[in-house]
Amino acid sequence: WNDHWLAWCAIDAEKRIDPRLEKLRRSSRLLQLAAKLGARKASAAPLDRVRVPIEQYRDNLGAICARAEALNARVVLLTAPSAIDSKGVAEHLLARPFVRDAATLERLHRGYNEVVREVARERKAVLLDLEREFEARDDRETLFLRDGIHLSDLGLAAVAARSATTWSGLASPVSLV
Repeated sequence: WNDHWLAWCAIDAEKRIDPRLEKLRRSSRLLQLAAKLGARKASAAPLDRVRVPIEQYRDNLGAICARAEALNARVVLLTAPSAIDSKGVAEHLLARPFVRDAATLERLHRGYNEVVREVARERKAVLLDLEREFEARDDRETLFLRDGIHLSDLGLAAVAARSATTWSGLASPVSLV
């Protein structure tokens, strides 16, 4: 999800972080707030670009698969399920703004999930297509919190059960992406 949110200041690949300062920032809520306020002040509005462009997302997934394959690990790629089409897009996602509008969010999310499917086919990775599986469920709305993105306890249990079924059918080690 975070990869297809609007970028602030720069896309993720263009951001540079000093590891020493990052460790300090992560240990202090006050420094986290100051960094967030500073980033927002530097850029009063998000860019018209997503945090990770879809082509880079594809390349990143391919690189992750290649690393796992080099270790002789089986790769399982998962699509991200949602209920945004039935629950609507939570107002705070549009107000923040993480995305320009609800239609764009749905188009981006489906596009990024399609990339996961394509990379799974190309790399001959196992695909756990949670987006399509959850869409087919009658109880889908109960699997998500109000935002239609984050999973409820029932949703987490459904993902865990489905993942366990998938992994138990594999004969070699698995790398979860």
